[in-house]
Amino acid sequence: MIWSLLKKANEVLVMNDLDDVLNDFYKQVASKVNLTAEQKAEVTGAGAKAYAEVLKDETPVSDLDYGKARKIGAGKNGLHDHHLRDGITYKEGYTIDNAQTGDTDVGWNKDDDIALLGWVNDGVMKMSTKQMANLHFVQRAQQKAAGKIAEAMSSKLSEVINNEHD
Repeated sequence: MIWSLLKKANEVLVMNDLDDVLNDFYKQVASKVNLTAEQKAEVTGAGAKAYAEVLKDETPVSDLDYGKARKIGAGKNGLHDHHLRDGITYKEGYTIDNAQTGDTDVGWNKDDDIALLGWVNDGVMKMSTKQMANLHFVQRAQQKAAGKIAEAMSSKLSEVINNEHD
């Protein structure tokens, strides 16, 4: 019970740190520049691309060859046809519920990926050494990507502002 609470507290802290950094960045920008939803989408899309690249690198890959075996895992109808890292996706300017707000969410594109993601990221009862090493890869990716996200968004913001004044 205590382990579960500590783990959840750590997940919230890491995610809040990244959220806080990005929200602070946006508030600073919004106080100086009035971006359209399309411009905001360009900026957040650049950050999403940077995060997706780091997340893909951090996402563990199983030893299974999905090209040969089509009935693997516990996805819908017992099927899982790709590695988790191959399912990472985002749509510039859209949230996970497909709302076009200018915000860009990064996630996985299939429901069965979400179930598998929970097992790989948070662990299961009996785990191998490899599985233990893969724990909390999402949080590691968030920590590693924070600087790259800010850099990508800052660079894109400069480009958007400069294009506006040309």
